[in-house]
Parts: sequence; structure tokens; C-alpha cells
Amino acid sequence: MSVEITHVHYGSSSKTHPSIDAYQYHYDGETKLWYRWKADMVSFLETTTTAHVKGVQVAVVNDPPTPKFLRTHANGYYNDNLLSLPTFSV
Repeated sequence: MSVEITHVHYGSSSKTHPSIDAYQYHYDGETKLWYRWKADMVSFLETTTTAHVKGVQVAVVNDPPTPKFLRTHANGYYNDNLLSLPTFSV
């Protein structure tokens, strides 16, 4: 099972990966949109499914003391695909 993240919600005016506090997504092959708060999405990806942004894999970043967050990962490098997504309101 895989999901595509389509939108992000920032918890502050800072637009960084750690400041994203919610993710909107849909299951591959479906159109219904869902959202999860950051901690729930991290757990979801660590235990249940995989995610991507326009085909680019999403990984959980564990960089203490910063709480875990998501970031796209392709060709051995982290990149900024999530930061380029449109925002949504919760």
C-alpha cells in the first residue's frame, strides 16, 4: 500500500521540513483526500505504508533533538519536494 502526499500544512510561518505539521494525501489509485498530523504520518510510514511525492520516495528523518519529520529522498539525497507542494487548511 502506498500513498501520494499532495499538500502540506505549516505550523508556523517558517517553511521548513520540521515546521510541516500535517500532510494531505490519497491512496494510490484513489481520489479521496485524507490528512494526518505529523506524528501520526511518521508512525503510519514507519509501520504501515510507503509514501511518495510525484513518484519520489518519502522518508522519515530522525535527527535529534528535532522531532521526527518527513522528507523526500531520491538517488541517495534528501531533497525539497515536500516544500514545493501547495498548502491546505485544517
